[in-house]
Amino acid sequence: MIDQALRALSTDDPSTLAEAIITLGESGDPKAVAPLVRSLLRFESDVELKSLVCDSLGELGDLRSTQALLSQLRDPNEEVRESAFTALLSIGERRANAMPDASSWTQGFADPNEALTQIAWQTDLEAVQLLLRALEEDEREVKIGALYTLGQLGFVGALSQVSKELYNPIDEISAAAAFALGELARLGSKETVNTVCHTLHHAWSNAALGQETQIQVLRAAAECQPQEEQVKHHLAHLFVSALEHPEHVFRQLAVIGLGRLGDPRAATVLSLRLQDPEVGVRRNAAYAIGALNARESSELLVHYAIDQSSEVRVAIIKSLQRA
Repeated sequence: MIDQALRALSTDDPSTLAEAIITLGESGDPKAVAPLVRSLLRFESDVELKSLVCDSLGELGDLRSTQALLSQLRDPNEEVRESAFTALLSIGERRANAMPDASSWTQGFADPNEALTQIAWQTDLEAVQLLLRALEEDEREVKIGALYTLGQLGFVGALSQVSKELYNPIDEISAAAAFALGELARLGSKETVNTVCHTLHHAWSNAALGQETQIQVLRAAAECQPQEEQVKHHLAHLFVSALEHPEHVFRQLAVIGLGRLGDPRAATVLSLRLQDPEVGVRRNAAYAIGALNARESSELLVHYAIDQSSEVRVAIIKSLQRA
């Protein structure tokens, strides 16, 4: 089937071409990557086909197409840029859990499957280097795509470069950097988590962050699970400062973050959010209080259970069962 689709890729009939591109994307065959990448030049003036090729490359999930997709982030057409951007995210997400643990290389490989993963690493490293170089580009979309993909890959070696972009004056770029930091913390070691926490807290406290970046900083901080008490204290300060924000998404992320930190001392502060005007904040506050295992959790949940919506009452009941 793939050979037939590859032959069809050289035709001029739009419907035949579209069908061939879709088939190649669904094939999962690495032989389809190079022909699809080459076809991007051929379809330079055809927005629909270029977007379709980007979609198929994303579906194939092969890092060899990263450079070509990054170049499409400069395309003048928004549809093509969006398709390339989505494809990069798909590739990053697919590869995130396939990255080998470098700490295991020094002792060799007892398992042949680990050796195969080690061989695959070189291809990944080449793509990562392309992404790191893309961070030096001036084009906004290129930087954003590279940051999101580096985060999805969980490549800790990019931590310093990604951290620098957190202070980028363009909100969309700094937001992408915050997102990537959260992914690096989620997929990284304890040391990575601590470094990310310090970086997020410093930016929150000292930089003039845009609203989208602030949201992503809160989301990234909630992904962190630090072990050190001082680091936990810094994150708690970050979350508490967001509890009074006029935008409910800030308050919701803040209560989720405090719940994940697991400090019983946050119970009283979180109970005040059970009176929040936004139902989503109240619901998440109830779950967060239940996660703390504080002595006063049951009393606080019962006290604020009156006149709550059904979904908040459900959250309170589940939390009381845990408390």
